[in-house]
Amino acid sequence: FGLDKYFNQNGTNQFIIEGEIFNIELRAIRNFHLLEMIVADELDAITVKSFIYQARDLEFAEKLEKGMFLQVEGEARFDTFSHEVVIMTKKFSIIEGYKREVRKDRAKEKRVELHLHTKMSDMDAIADVSDYIDRAIHYGHKAIAFTDHNGLYSYPDIHKAIKGKDIKPIYGVELDVVNPDDFIVLSGYDEVKNLIDETYVVFDIETTGLSATSDLIIEIGAVKIKNTEVIDRYQTFVNPQVLLPEVIKNLTNITDDDLKDARLIDDVMPEFINFIGNSILVAHNANFDINFIKEKANNLGFEINNHYADTLNLARYFYNDKIKRFNLKSLSKHFKVELENHHRADEDAEATSQVWIKMLYDLREQGIKTNEELIEAIDSSESYKHMFPYHVTALVKNQAGYKDLFKIISKALTENFYGGARTLRKTLEDNRENLLIGSACDQGEVFETALNGRDEKLLDVIKFYDYIEVQPPSSYQHIIDKTENGYEIV
Repeated sequence: FGLDKYFNQNGTNQFIIEGEIFNIELRAIRNFHLLEMIVADELDAITVKSFIYQARDLEFAEKLEKGMFLQVEGEARFDTFSHEVVIMTKKFSIIEGYKREVRKDRAKEKRVELHLHTKMSDMDAIADVSDYIDRAIHYGHKAIAFTDHNGLYSYPDIHKAIKGKDIKPIYGVELDVVNPDDFIVLSGYDEVKNLIDETYVVFDIETTGLSATSDLIIEIGAVKIKNTEVIDRYQTFVNPQVLLPEVIKNLTNITDDDLKDARLIDDVMPEFINFIGNSILVAHNANFDINFIKEKANNLGFEINNHYADTLNLARYFYNDKIKRFNLKSLSKHFKVELENHHRADEDAEATSQVWIKMLYDLREQGIKTNEELIEAIDSSESYKHMFPYHVTALVKNQAGYKDLFKIISKALTENFYGGARTLRKTLEDNRENLLIGSACDQGEVFETALNGRDEKLLDVIKFYDYIEVQPPSSYQHIIDKTENGYEIV
């Protein structure tokens, strides 16, 4: 309808708009009435106000209803009462014969919605349970699931709204799940070793994006340490054979000219693998760097199975009472380590190596001298607090599952509440017999693995779930916008 509440091409504040009455209120005020409507089209909405003094105008206003379509002519002005721009009008008319077409589900085999938030999901939805149920019935659906985020508060409304209606409610929830077993500060060990005596390769990479499977390495920087002394360094650019996205150029200050004469990953990777040898790898946010290196190595027929340490998880666990942020810049500042050209692989590797050395001596002062002692020092009842949760949906199969869901949520909101409700994976496993476990949205581990991991890992992750959600492409538009590189081959 071309609703535009702020701009008039004629340069005046006079507007003619057309739209649907979204909300309407008629109030008596002393010797007049105030008609207040929200008029909307598919793109925008604005409040329309009219002061009514004549009986015939009041009679017309009383016939107006939500869902009618109007043409309104009036003046746009800032309303000091509502603190917004409104249209003040004395002239409006009903547009006859126009009705909003209600969308229909024309599929022969009707779907069942298994992932749905109501207004009981804070900052996640605004619709009432009854609105969803009525729309599902209109579509001809036989059932509908509700999965509010970390809460079961809509259940009484579901029970009330479903009475007498030919549709089955499925009670569910979307959980923030963490698995303390995935909190790695130092990956496995074959025998007990003194931490300070070991040989480490502290490394960092710069890439064209965040996906280990679809993005490319453009720089590798590494520092080799033995007995806490630097014994070697490694740095090289890698030609990705694509033009760099602008965001990467701005972040790293690496240009296409820097890379045009660099070697390809086919030549660089064997050299880097030879450099690391059997050393323990160290990185800040190690999962990202390790997954990238492993992915590119596997593509070339190499396997990297080195043990590795993560300075990010170490910082979160041992220094959460001393620093508020755990990025490399913050950690370098805490340990008084110089970091000038952040987001350059060689500089970041250098800073991380110095942080790692200081961490080793700091751990020794705490009585942690060996790899075994370090791993044993991580308490799973504490480590889950320092992990990023992933989403999981759970639907009840029966009355027993309904009760189990209350147990899970109660624990998430009490015992395991830390910056929000958190469900330990073991809690979910212990209570899943009468539940159906779903993979949830793009913030679930299945989607994350599909986006950034190898097929073998994806198949392993999928085994945990009873069903996998494949949502409409529009649900992932924000991901597409962030990850679609649009590379130009050079």
